Amino acid sequence: ALEGFGQPEDFADSAPIFKPATHWRSTTPFLASGHLKPAGHPKEARRLLKMRGKYLEGTEISPLPCIEVHGTKRRPVHFHRFRSRGGEKQHDAEGAFLTIAFPTPVEGPIAIGYASHFGLGLFVPDDASGDKQD
Repeated sequence: ALEGFGQPEDFADSAPIFKPATHWRSTTPFLASGHLKPAGHPKEARRLLKMRGKYLEGTEISPLPCIEVHGTKRRPVHFHRFRSRGGEKQHDAEGAFLTIAFPTPVEGPIAIGYASHFGLGLFVPDDASGDKQD
């Protein structure tokens, strides 16, 4: 439901995904947009961040084995990673969780990869990184 119009900074107090942060982590699985290359998910994420103008030189992207959801460890396989309509090619059926460490704060939201407009590939500021999230 539409909750309002404005710029990301207008919503930063109520939605952390709009705040600037240096460290981000997956909250939903990241899936490659096409065939996953041998360099894997981190390189694909770097490519997509560059396309969105969010990549900065010195950015580090690392895989996470799992994330915690309401106290339970989850892997990408625990998430619905497919569109309900048939016939659409999805080359990356596995997916991955990632962390992104930018050299300077980057404003969200960050959502990249296959079906990112449906909620996959969403990143949130990582409070554990020491970024201030007041």
